[in-house]
Amino acid sequence: MFSLRTYWNYRELIWNLAAADLKNRYKNSALGFLWSFMSPLLMSLVLIFVFMQVFKFTIDNYPLYIISGIIPWRFFGYTANTMHSVKLYSSLIRKIYFPRQVLVFSACLSALISTSIEFVLLLLISIVLGGNITAWILLVPVFLAAQFFLVLGISYVIAALFVFYRDLQHIWEVFLQVAFYAAPIIYPATLITQSSPYYLVLLANPMSHFIITYRHLFMYGDAPALGSIIGIAAFTVFAYVAGLLVFKKFEPRFAEEV
Repeated sequence: MFSLRTYWNYRELIWNLAAADLKNRYKNSALGFLWSFMSPLLMSLVLIFVFMQVFKFTIDNYPLYIISGIIPWRFFGYTANTMHSVKLYSSLIRKIYFPRQVLVFSACLSALISTSIEFVLLLLISIVLGGNITAWILLVPVFLAAQFFLVLGISYVIAALFVFYRDLQHIWEVFLQVAFYAAPIIYPATLITQSSPYYLVLLANPMSHFIITYRHLFMYGDAPALGSIIGIAAFTVFAYVAGLLVFKKFEPRFAEEV
């Protein structure tokens, strides 16, 4: 099993790959890293206009409600990029041996850095829009770390499978669109009652638990719901362990397939 010590032993390679990914993402961009702020903000403004002006949603502090859902979701959405992490370095894989997991880890680390910048934006917006910031906000890094390992576990699976099944890219894009609406990002979770056939879909989406938790921390200033904490722990552990197992199963065949 890929141990935490291995991450540490290859920390220089991981960091160099993550830094290269960040530089390439904003290469030849006039605004550069400012897009980490602009992208979620512009996306949120569009959704705020549509659902406040067109559909007349009346959720309290709806702008903050939307933004506090969009930014965590974007971290999960980075899996569309981390999927390519093994295939992207095919020439390196064929030349030298190193644990291939570091490729996926570095891609996820790059996503974490971008997301951390976006969370700073979320904190500032929460202060400006009247979010109730309390000592509970100190738990944000804990849940962000948990989300990192969730994204990492999922990325291990799809990055390994993408080496062999290129159609996965298109399937995953559709899945992300469906999962976006299956999470309470633009609507309140209370809209779906326990008697609804979609209630289990809501619970089965790990991002539902993360988004609800982040809203407790950035909007309401109270303790996260116990059910969400349990859901986050269960999904994160399962995704990470399952991801490692799948990756290790396919890893010996990477060199001949890439």
